[in-house]
Amino acid sequence: MESPFDPIAPLREALAASPDNVPLRRHLADQLARLTRFEEAELEYRDLLARTPDDDGIRLALAQAYLGQGKAAHADILVELVTGRDDPPARAFVILAQIRIAERDFQGARVAFRSACELEPALEASDVAAELGVGPSNPFELEEDLDDLDLGIAPVETQVPGFGGFDALDPARRLELPARPRVSFRDAGGFAAEKSKLSLLVTAPLLRPDLFQAYGRDAGIGTIVFGPPGSGKTHLVRCLAGEAGMHLASLDLRELGEHGRQAGVEPLQGFFDAARRASPCIVLIENLDAFDGAAGEREGGAAMEAVRGLLAEFEGRPLAARGLAIVATTERPWDLDPLFIRPGRFQRAVAIGLPGDVGRREILQRLLDGKPSTSIDLKKLARKASGRTVADLVEIVDVATELALEEALALGDPVPIREKTLAIAIREVPATAAGWYETLRARAAESGLRGSARHLAQVLTRAMRSADLRE
Repeated sequence: MESPFDPIAPLREALAASPDNVPLRRHLADQLARLTRFEEAELEYRDLLARTPDDDGIRLALAQAYLGQGKAAHADILVELVTGRDDPPARAFVILAQIRIAERDFQGARVAFRSACELEPALEASDVAAELGVGPSNPFELEEDLDDLDLGIAPVETQVPGFGGFDALDPARRLELPARPRVSFRDAGGFAAEKSKLSLLVTAPLLRPDLFQAYGRDAGIGTIVFGPPGSGKTHLVRCLAGEAGMHLASLDLRELGEHGRQAGVEPLQGFFDAARRASPCIVLIENLDAFDGAAGEREGGAAMEAVRGLLAEFEGRPLAARGLAIVATTERPWDLDPLFIRPGRFQRAVAIGLPGDVGRREILQRLLDGKPSTSIDLKKLARKASGRTVADLVEIVDVATELALEEALALGDPVPIREKTLAIAIREVPATAAGWYETLRARAAESGLRGSARHLAQVLTRAMRSADLRE
C-alpha cells in the first residue's frame, strides 16, 4: 500500500537544496500553518525570525503558530512588540483579539478588534466585527455561539440577548449586559476571608433565601466592596459570580458621568430589566463614589438616570426575591453620596486590602503560569513583595517578563524568568497603596465620614485598624 502523499515533501526537498532561501522557507512555514501543522510551522518561523529579526510579518505569523498550539502567553509577548510600534498593522490587533478570546477576555477582544478597525476601517463591515460588537450593528446582540468567527476561538461568555442601543465600544467598558463570567475563586489568589464574606452577603441570599428568612436576615440590601486602587475589587466580584454560576451585569458610574450625555439615557432604562431576566444575577456598580447627587440633579444625564434606576431597585420586594444582588465598588468610601447609604440601601461593606504572604504567592504563581521560568522560591519572593496590591504584583511580573524578553532578543533564544529577575522587578515597582491607607486613616479620624451610616463607618474603621503595610 502506497504512503499518502505529503504536500509539504517537495518544499522540504527544495529547501534542503537551498537552506538559505528565505522566501522559500517562508512559503514552507505558511503552508504548514495553513495545514494546521503549527508545531512544524513554529520551527520554521523561529528560524526565519533568527535570520530576519526585524520582520514583524514573520513575528506575527509565529504568534499565530503559538496560538494554534494553545500558547497564548508566548503569542502575547510577540504581538505586544508589534502593537507597540509607532505604526502597527491592523493584523497585529486582529491577532491580539484572538489571544484575548483564547484567554476568555471577551471585552479585551472587542477593544483589540476596535483598534484594528481604526487602522483598517473596512474591517468594520466584517462578520467578525458584528459578532464582537465592533461596528454599526447592535453591540449587545451577540450570538451565544462564536464558533463560526473567523477568529477561530471558542466563545468567552454567554450573553443575554435583547438589550441594545448603548455604545459599549469604548475601551472603558461603561456598561455590560448580564453574562456568566468564566472565572471563579480559583482565578483570584488569596483573600480567603473576603471571598467567604462576599459569598455570605451576596450570593448566599440568592441561593438559600429560605435560610435567611428563617433567621430573619434582610436579603434585600446592597453590599459595598472598597479598597485601594488595584486591589482587585472588580475581578473578585466577577469571580464571585462565576463561582456561584450566576450572571453578572455591570455599569461604571465614572464613565457614565464623563461620557453619558453623548450616549443618552434611553439604553439604561432596560438595564435592570435585563438583569432581572437573567436572574439570579449580580448587578455590579463600579466607582460608586463618582456620583454627586446635587450635581446629578442639576445636570441630569446617563449617570443620574442610572442612579435613579439603582435606587428604585431597593424599593418594594426584597432584591433576593427578584433574583438580584447589588454590589458596588469604590476606591473612595469617604466620598460616598448620602443617597446610597440610607437604611435599606447599601448597609454592608467588605474591605479588599492587600493580599497576605499566601495570597501574594498564589497570585505570583498564577501570573507566571504559561511563561518560561526556572525554579523560583515564591515564598521568599512573596515576603519581599509585602505591601503590594494585586496590580502591583501584575506590574512586577510584567517588568520581569520585559527583562527576560530583552535578554532573549539579545541572545536570539528564549530566556526563562529567573528568581533574581523577579527580585529586581520587586525593587523597581513601589507599593502604591500607602497613600490610600494614609488618606483612609485621616478621613476615619475626622468627625464623620461624609454621609456614612453607622455600620459602614464601623467597617471602614476596622479596615483602617487592620491595615498593616509592613506585614
